Amino acid sequence: QGPLERLTRGRALANGKPCCNNGTIAPCLDIITLESTSVEVAMSTWCFASPITLGILVFSYFPRFADAFQVGVPFSGDPAVIHGSRAEAQTRHSNKFRVTSATLASMTTDDDPDFGCGLLGNIPGIDSAGKTGPATQQLIDGLKESSTFQKVSYFNWNYAPDIKRSRPQYLSREFLFLPDMWGVEIDDRDALKQAGQQPITYADGASSPATMGDILLGTNEPDMYGSCNGNMMGKCVMPCTDDVKRAGKCPVAEPGGTTDAPGIPFYECPKCKGQCDCSHSSATSAGFWSVPGCSTAQPLPELWKDPECINNVLNLWRKSASIAVDKGYKYLSTPLIAGDLEYAKSFIENACKCSGRECGCTDASCGCPTYLGFHHYVYDCQPEHPSGYALFEQKLSAAAVIMDMYPFVKGAIINEVGILNCATDDEHPNCIPDSGSNPASGLSEHACPNTGDIIKGLVGRAAAAKTADRRKVAKAIFWYQEDRKGGSYNLQLFHSNGSLNEAGVAYIDACRTWRNACSGDNPVAVQVQPMSSSEQP
Repeated sequence: QGPLERLTRGRALANGKPCCNNGTIAPCLDIITLESTSVEVAMSTWCFASPITLGILVFSYFPRFADAFQVGVPFSGDPAVIHGSRAEAQTRHSNKFRVTSATLASMTTDDDPDFGCGLLGNIPGIDSAGKTGPATQQLIDGLKESSTFQKVSYFNWNYAPDIKRSRPQYLSREFLFLPDMWGVEIDDRDALKQAGQQPITYADGASSPATMGDILLGTNEPDMYGSCNGNMMGKCVMPCTDDVKRAGKCPVAEPGGTTDAPGIPFYECPKCKGQCDCSHSSATSAGFWSVPGCSTAQPLPELWKDPECINNVLNLWRKSASIAVDKGYKYLSTPLIAGDLEYAKSFIENACKCSGRECGCTDASCGCPTYLGFHHYVYDCQPEHPSGYALFEQKLSAAAVIMDMYPFVKGAIINEVGILNCATDDEHPNCIPDSGSNPASGLSEHACPNTGDIIKGLVGRAAAAKTADRRKVAKAIFWYQEDRKGGSYNLQLFHSNGSLNEAGVAYIDACRTWRNACSGDNPVAVQVQPMSSSEQP
């Protein structure tokens, strides 16, 4: 790691917030004072209005650290005031260098990217060539400013955008696709595209003008048993056992329709209550399925109690990580957690071979995830319920604790946020659509009337969350832009005529808070560890 990367990782602060400009111009440094064991960085308020502005960053150093900081060109101009008068500063430190803010921004983007506000689900107004309509372009322009890549992140539980489905996932050049392996391993090596590929190409010659990201997202919701989607949503929570299959009492779940499942009524088969054949549909969570080599039918939610299964799952993970690294991926995420982030913490400790706070490996080369992944949904249009904002804040706090314990963890990818059309009480542990006090079937356009406020509440809380050392916790947030899929309300950001609705405008406004969370005025000092001689360039 280069010296500037170490400094930017330490995070410039102003008014308790990172000093930056829309993620495009990195922290502005007045002075670096080098001691034998640490580097004190006093920050200025120099945040620029345009990404093409070149800011002069003044470095001061003791001669024995010269090799570590020889970046840019010698600078003999007016230095910033250093803990006292300008004359004192000039007397104490004579060796000055300047580095453009563009250089520093580049290093920050490469080593610690912010993926910003993203989307999942079908996006109207984009054709197969990536040409966008005015309303869709308005959304793209509003969201991409939240990302250091100046692109809108996109996710779909798969290895690439699905352009062959009945509602194709067409994307423009202004999208960055984040692939996900969904299960416990990469089951199709060829399906995972090369990191950074643009356009994204397919075996049949088709292509998407989007760019592949360089982070692979992990297993989807292994911490919960979940449910079979479709007409048995919330009612089928596990595959049929062999005994039930042999008895011919295994109802078949279908991907569409209502939750009144056809087939064998539950009351005729008490032993098969909660079981179904989900092979024609899909499950909400990887925890629904069995794992080869593990002894129980649904091992993932209780994984950390079974050492043999842990080894099996981690071996599959490391093989998948090796495939990803071979294809140019720099980063991995933990499994994408539905509930308790202790699951993600346990995964990090096992995958990264940690003992206490010391870990044997801290990057993708050995399968160590450097990003947390989790989801959050408000229930029943009620964000003030304990399961709403309060629980979201608890998850953000838990993520911050993990980042403080393991500083190589860069942040959290919150790749699903939305509102579920389900009751909030403990009597309904599985989401049964229309079971709450605000059923979608009785609402205009099947949407919560306060969807826009909920979007702002969730994005604002994510943008504001910080670790103890003031690093930003959330590095991405994805709105679940679907209509009554997976138990949700209508969460689309567009009217049926293709224009932005109130929720779409709210998401754009909310993502400005994501960007503007990086502003501040007062200089603050932070501590950064110096490099050893063996690490110097």
